[in-house]
Amino acid sequence: MKRSLWLGLLLMTIFTACRKAPVEEKRPSINIDSVLALPPDTLEWEELEIPSGADGLFDDFMFNFVRNSRFQEERIAFPLPVQNGRDMSKIEREEWTFDRLEVLEEVNTMIFDEEADMTCAQDTSVNEVKVEFIFFHCDSVKQYVFKRLEGRWKLTGLNWQSFKRHANGEFYAFYKQFATDSLFQRKRIRNPYVFKTYDEYSNEEVFGDVSADTWWDYSPELPKEMLTNINYGQCRRDSHERYLVITSPSTGISSTLKFRLIKWQWKLVQLEN
Repeated sequence: MKRSLWLGLLLMTIFTACRKAPVEEKRPSINIDSVLALPPDTLEWEELEIPSGADGLFDDFMFNFVRNSRFQEERIAFPLPVQNGRDMSKIEREEWTFDRLEVLEEVNTMIFDEEADMTCAQDTSVNEVKVEFIFFHCDSVKQYVFKRLEGRWKLTGLNWQSFKRHANGEFYAFYKQFATDSLFQRKRIRNPYVFKTYDEYSNEEVFGDVSADTWWDYSPELPKEMLTNINYGQCRRDSHERYLVITSPSTGISSTLKFRLIKWQWKLVQLEN
């Protein structure tokens, strides 16, 4: 799970602003997990050697894509198509500016339709991945579309989609209200819900049904402005479940919230800390 989640640490500040949003987009500030990256002043960005296996797992490719400017420029399909609703534009090679991603989100998220999908990052047969930023101030999703072409991963497009057009849009709209409206949140917690945790002394799994009134005793801090996601193909419009994994790189703490569509309403049915 840690392997599949490390890319959450690499989710970046946005290359282009939300053109149709009236609110100016802020660049997120983030702490880097010291296990994953050297401090910027000790890292030779241009001299990094790219391992031969960089095009195996997408995670390995992305690790190098965000750390080496020459490699990054090499792996972008210029002119890069940019779609914002019905508007189309292109970014030429000379317009591209390398982003070292020295700032990362304090809290990162991943979204899955099934528990089994949590291992999809290890699937070497995946040939298309979308790195997504879900913005609640403009109800839009920014996608970085990567494809493996002739055995080499490349950034092939940047897309903006409204929640209405995105396969996960209904869930995103629900989560936005769930995270910001305490009264709505209480109504959308199944009573009882399943709580799962681990005994700190024996490291054994402990779980059982608990009252919805205990939610605020165990719940993690929910991101309210933005979610991040890496879609390896696990997003399906017809799925009736969502697993939201929330990870804090600085503390190493992770929580998984399971939601289920019950009588056409999304409800939280399980929390794992």
